[in-house]
Amino acid sequence: MLLHGDLRARALVGAVALAITFAAIPSAHATPRRAVMEEAAAPVKVPGKTKKKGSRATGWAVHKGGWQMTPRRPMSRAQIVLATARAQLGKPYVWAADGPNAFDCSGLTMYAWHAAGVDLPHNSYAQQDATTAVPVDKMQPGDLVFYPGHVGIYIGHGEMIHAPHTGANVEIAPLLPDVIGAGRPA
Repeated sequence: MLLHGDLRARALVGAVALAITFAAIPSAHATPRRAVMEEAAAPVKVPGKTKKKGSRATGWAVHKGGWQMTPRRPMSRAQIVLATARAQLGKPYVWAADGPNAFDCSGLTMYAWHAAGVDLPHNSYAQQDATTAVPVDKMQPGDLVFYPGHVGIYIGHGEMIHAPHTGANVEIAPLLPDVIGAGRPA
C-alpha cells in the first residue's frame, strides 16, 4: 500500500531525474548569436558517425562518438553583399550617409560591396562607370541596378534592396520601370 508521502517523494525524485536529463541535452540557444559574417566563416560541428538524435537546424547533433570540425562552405561575394544589405533593412535614408546607422542609395551599395572586399565610389553614376555592364535580363543577385540618380542591389525575382529617399528606410522593393542599366562589381 502506498502512503501519501511516498507518492510525493517518488514524484520529486522523478522530477529531479527529468531535470538532470534535460540539463544534459545541448540547447539550440546555448551559443550566442554571431554577426552574419562571423557565423558564415565559423566551422560547423558535425557528427563523426551516422547515428544522430535531436538537434534541429543548428549544426549540432547528439550522438555516440566524438565531434568533428568541418568548415562551412565559404560564402560567395554576392551572398556576402546580400546578407550585408539585408542586415541594413529598416535603417533610415540620409543623404550622403554610408552607414552603419543610415544610408543613401550609393552609400548602401558601397557598404554592402565593401563587406565583400570590393571598393566602390560613393555616387550612383560613378558606380555605374566602375562596374561591368550586364544586360538587365541577365542580372544576377548582387548586381547593381541603376536608375537616373539612383542605385539598388538586385536580389532576384524582380526585386532589389535600396535606400529610396529622404523620409524612407532601406527596403526591399520591386524593380522600378525606369532602369537605365545594371552592373557587376569586379
